[in-house]
Amino acid sequence: MKRLIFKLALVVIFCALLPSAAHAGGATTYPNGAEDFLSGALPPPGDYGIWYSIFYHANGFKDNSGHDYSFGPRSDIRITTWANALRWIHVSDVTLFGASTGFHLFLPTVQAEFDFGHEFNVFDDEKFGFSDLIFDPLLLGWHFKNLHIVAGVDIYVPTGRYDHETDILNLSSKVWTFEPALAFTWLPGPFDISVKLMYDFSTINNDHRIDPYEALALNQPGLAGTEASLRPGQEFHFDYNAGYNFNKCFALGVNGYFYRQMTDDRIDHNYVHNMKGRTFAIGPVAKYNYQRFSFVAKALWEMETNNRPQGQSTWLKVIYVF
Repeated sequence: MKRLIFKLALVVIFCALLPSAAHAGGATTYPNGAEDFLSGALPPPGDYGIWYSIFYHANGFKDNSGHDYSFGPRSDIRITTWANALRWIHVSDVTLFGASTGFHLFLPTVQAEFDFGHEFNVFDDEKFGFSDLIFDPLLLGWHFKNLHIVAGVDIYVPTGRYDHETDILNLSSKVWTFEPALAFTWLPGPFDISVKLMYDFSTINNDHRIDPYEALALNQPGLAGTEASLRPGQEFHFDYNAGYNFNKCFALGVNGYFYRQMTDDRIDHNYVHNMKGRTFAIGPVAKYNYQRFSFVAKALWEMETNNRPQGQSTWLKVIYVF
């Protein structure tokens, strides 16, 4: 029984790091920090390809007060994920409500592994595969003198592998997530001030296994290991960027994100209190343009974290104009 309890605890830990994973503590479907320069400026009509590569590492998990766990499965963890995503953006010549129109599609993959410390290293595991597909059938982009705005609703489709019976790591959330997004870019001279605001609503996962931390939060420790339905809480988050373009080819800036779970998760008909996730990240970003390519590199450090792992991510993004 003790072995099962530790195994269940691993599931919720790793779900907090994958680009798509539903658990008490937030669904965290969106890879926070994905956007930076010009995030609110829909490009001219045409086709664009973007490759994202994200390496994330964390060796600590924060509790509801923002402190490290001092005992138990969450007190000694090392989590590593390497996620890659291909994104296709199409912008058409059609206008609607005075806005340019387009759509986009993401195809993500994840390589995930963890080391649960020497005492529990029997549960070390790794997984590779496709995560949940993301698309938006209608992007709207408005362009003013120095201000650009993009609006849309991203839809996350649970296409990745999910099996709570055999897998400690699941690469899918097994929920649909609907994410209204509104992005702004202000370009006063050589400066680029951009922010992308998002709010997530997720459907119910009817194939969830309650982990020990959720059971304790429900004041029903005997529920650990039982099956239940899980509706992740609503989430607010934004990516931000403040950059300076030295010339047409090179820019530097400060980039990051803020994430906060706004409502409690619900397991069956009970709300899970004191497990809402929160984090903030900041770091340097650089961009270089060369012919049809743009290259973006950045490193982001998380802080002020609650009910999530706290770590550091390194990003590489390549943009190609067809």
